[in-house]
Amino acid sequence: KEIVGLIAAYERKTDEAISNLSFFLKENPNGYRARMARGKTFLLIGKHAEAVTDFKILSEQNPEDVTVHELLGDAYLNGHQYAQAEVV
Repeated sequence: KEIVGLIAAYERKTDEAISNLSFFLKENPNGYRARMARGKTFLLIGKHAEAVTDFKILSEQNPEDVTVHELLGDAYLNGHQYAQAEVV
């Protein structure tokens, strides 16, 4: 399911990507690639709160990962949560 979801995300088949990646993450909640791809897909379709959730989890699991923090800040900005974006 992860690979199918990753391919769908790459091809911008957003519903298929989110469905497969969510299924995979239920069994593998620490799946970095799947959570990153799902968060990016949520951002792509404007589901900022869901993207924030994924990127917050990733930032807690990978506190040194600058990319995760940048994406979390983007999710906050796009969701008009400016105060949160400032402290990421």
